[in-house]
Amino acid sequence: MYHHLTGRLVLAEPSRAVVECGGVGYLVRTSLSTFDKLPSPGEECHLLTHLHVREDAMELFGFVDEAERAMFRRLIAVSGVGPSVAIALMSGNSVADIIAAVKRGDAKLLMRAKGVGRKTADRIVLELKGVVDEMEALVTAEVGPSGAAPPEATAVQALVTLGYSEAEADAAVREVFDRLGPDAALGDVIREALGRVR
Repeated sequence: MYHHLTGRLVLAEPSRAVVECGGVGYLVRTSLSTFDKLPSPGEECHLLTHLHVREDAMELFGFVDEAERAMFRRLIAVSGVGPSVAIALMSGNSVADIIAAVKRGDAKLLMRAKGVGRKTADRIVLELKGVVDEMEALVTAEVGPSGAAPPEATAVQALVTLGYSEAEADAAVREVFDRLGPDAALGDVIREALGRVR
């Protein structure tokens, strides 16, 4: 429902921020890593968001880049990992640290976060093993100052939205960029990639 917020940063605390957009103040929960990257209160702020809906509440979570939001979404998809646990994990570790821990099978590193026991840490390692390469690509990709995702990530996301798996989409987009070059128009890349995954 909410993709991002761009407005004046009214409040910035280690676990939350308030961004005023069009006269409305949005309370956004954040990790420590996001907090560290926020501008000073009073300045313009851009946050990518995730709306988490429960029976008794709706909470908005904010992230400074797509890699952080993608990691948050991967974490909350793991059985037993809710938003609070995901934020705790991301407050104590960078996205790159979590990826490295999953690759090494290092459950102990993940268990340092509040609310993460041995079984939960093992589940995170097991369920994220298949997506760490994709996550690593997001971390290493350059993201512009507006927070816009790089063209490769945008093209992959477009194909995923159309129902293709991330692995299929990523392979097709890489092939197209290899053929057309890094300056290819995004629309051309998506059209040609669609032809390759059909």
